[in-house]
Amino acid sequence: MEIKMSDESLKVAASTAGGGAAGTAGSLAAVSTLGAVEGLSAADMTSGLAALGSLVGGGMAAGIGVAAGKRDATLSYWV
Repeated sequence: MEIKMSDESLKVAASTAGGGAAGTAGSLAAVSTLGAVEGLSAADMTSGLAALGSLVGGGMAAGIGVAAGKRDATLSYWV
């Protein structure tokens, strides 16, 4: 089975995948950098999410919202 895509569809798919990868990398970097423990362990993720959540007056659950928050093209928070 052959799938045909127009050039425009291919550009949209590539930019969507690239944007998703950049957003994921940015969120992961923020969480792991803010964590009290160095690395990507459960303790680091927990403390990193809690640190992000404290930016909006919450805890770890709020940190998930901050990490997943809407970003514009410059990856700045809360557009």
